[in-house]
Amino acid sequence: MAHDSPDRRRVFLAYHNVFLGRQDEFRKKKRIRMAVEQQESFHKELMDEFGLDKIVGILVSLIRQGDFQHELKARQAFPEPFQATSSRARQHIAPEDNVAHFKAKLLKDVDSGGHDARSGEDNLDYHDNMDIDEPPAHAPKSQSVKAPKSQSVKAPKSYPLYLPYMIQHIILANTQRLLEECCFEFTTKWLPSVLKEENWSCVEAVELTMWTRIMARRCDELPAGAIFMEPGQSLKGVFSATDYLRHSAVHRLPMAAYKIHKLVQSAQKLAKTLGDVARAAQLETVRVELEGHVKDMELCSNFLENRLDEQLEGIAEQRAELDKKEREVTSKMLEEDQKSKTHIGSFLEATVRRIFGVADKPPTQSALEMMNTAFDDNEHKSRLNLADGITEWMGLVRPEIIDLTQD
Repeated sequence: MAHDSPDRRRVFLAYHNVFLGRQDEFRKKKRIRMAVEQQESFHKELMDEFGLDKIVGILVSLIRQGDFQHELKARQAFPEPFQATSSRARQHIAPEDNVAHFKAKLLKDVDSGGHDARSGEDNLDYHDNMDIDEPPAHAPKSQSVKAPKSQSVKAPKSYPLYLPYMIQHIILANTQRLLEECCFEFTTKWLPSVLKEENWSCVEAVELTMWTRIMARRCDELPAGAIFMEPGQSLKGVFSATDYLRHSAVHRLPMAAYKIHKLVQSAQKLAKTLGDVARAAQLETVRVELEGHVKDMELCSNFLENRLDEQLEGIAEQRAELDKKEREVTSKMLEEDQKSKTHIGSFLEATVRRIFGVADKPPTQSALEMMNTAFDDNEHKSRLNLADGITEWMGLVRPEIIDLTQD
């Protein structure tokens, strides 16, 4: 059974993250049906509208055509969600208005905690590594941008993409917890003297930024095999990249989804650097899942924005046509109204003059000219009629004149 292109696109967008790159695992219809049933709670509206059989049928068709084989193939099959219009693309990369305020707030917080009271030493300067370019977008509910000139409405802006705050908090809070556990176990194994000096007996006694600063200062005491650095990596950069994680969690700062992805990636690198393979793998799994779902959000946002722009463009054309019709009917009304007033006014003027015994108003120069023209035309017609009459009379009497001449 053939399905309409819009229906296929909706199903593709809904299950893009489930099947993309994994279509070899779903060759059988039964496996596809099981996967759809597992996702039923996430796509209830689509399920109620299409039904299970229709969704499975579309997915089977998409998989057989190879649309889930890789992203390039998906782009060829459904190009609209993967691309934004030029105007929208500029909006996506445009800086937020309150980014300066956000930087000032965050730097003030960092500076206020920039002295280690326990050690009496200045903290590691990590301002350059925080990459603090995200504004405190307290939910993008009121964000809007000016629509094109042909439109008289404001088109909403869906970028940057934000996760629901509860999800953000779960990811960042648990990522911070994993790193603190990782640092505590690493210090217990390689720097036990630090725990004795500071009297730290459990993970909860120390926050993440304290761990990274201490290890950065005392990394020279570590044996050669304690740290696993990748080529080109900076130990200072690995440690400081996660400090933003703590500040975001503590101050409850909503951030764009791509920034959350970047923090989880930095956390995974730190766990890997400290040799914690299990936690590094756990964070990598979170990062991959987050990346896939953020990609789904991006595809849906692009599709919805492109569709909105097309609809607004059509509305703008209709509005322009209606404006033109409005001007035409308004002009016609004014013209007819003026004629009506002139016509009724002439009757009223004649009546009033008769009542008051006022002589008719002498005609204007233009009126005289019109009368003269009419008179000249009538005189010309009269002369033509007279000449025709004489000619006809001459024709009638000419034979008699000839006969009299002969006699």
